[in-house]
Parts: sequence; structure tokens; C-alpha cells
Amino acid sequence: MKDSMILEIPALSQNEPFARDTVAAFCARLDPSLDELSDVKTAVSEAVTNSIVHAYAGGEGIVRIECVAEDCTLHIIVSDSGKGIADTARALEPFFTTAEEEERSGMGFTIMQTFMTGFRLESSPGAGTKVYLSKRFGAGGAADDR
Repeated sequence: MKDSMILEIPALSQNEPFARDTVAAFCARLDPSLDELSDVKTAVSEAVTNSIVHAYAGGEGIVRIECVAEDCTLHIIVSDSGKGIADTARALEPFFTTAEEEERSGMGFTIMQTFMTGFRLESSPGAGTKVYLSKRFGAGGAADDR
């Protein structure tokens, strides 16, 4: 049976831990290991931080987090309606950042891809960004792009 939740938060850095912990609490019903739970929390933290830092660049906006729990898989969409990404292929390159002055590592998308079972990025300038994440809990998680 599917279960779902939607969380909308202002794009403020102090809301990132709340988003991360809310998703972790939601996915507890799927009985993740501590390592799997840590992976989800890290990926959500990176996705939400990207929206706050890059999409809105300190301005006002909303970060939306949608979660669906189905069987032993958690599907997450983190979206914003910020400035969007002109070159998603470049943005996915490790160490690429548009916020060098803020000493950003440029590893956010790489971390999300590494820690999750499935990852997909959709974005266009002026239309915002959607990051699709999935995590299959238990042994043998196969890639699962939603």
C-alpha cells in the first residue's frame, strides 16, 4: 500500500534540519537500517540546501518535498520554483558550483547520486528545479527512477 506526505517550507537554512528529519521520520515505516536512514537524510539535506542556496540565492521562496512510501522503496521529489539550472549536465559534474564565493564544494548532486538508489534531475531557467530521489531499503536495492 502507498503512503505519502507533502511538506512545504520557506527556503531558509534553518529549515533544512526540519526537512531532513521529517523525511527520516516518514520513511521509518519502511524499516531502514541506520546506514540507509543516514543516506536518505544526507541526500535530502543536499537537495534542500541546493534549493535554498542556488534556486533562491537568499531570496524568498518555497521548497516542496513530496514523499511516497511503497513496498520497500521511498520516493522523494524536492522541488523549487527558483531560477532553475541552464546546463544540468554541467551542474551534475563533481566539484562544479556556481557559488564559489560561498566556498561550496560542488558535490551536492554527486552525493545524492551516490547515497540513493535512484536519481533524476529536471530543471530549466526561470522554471525551477525538481530532484527525484528514491531509496530501496533492504538487501539488493536496484536502480529505481520515479
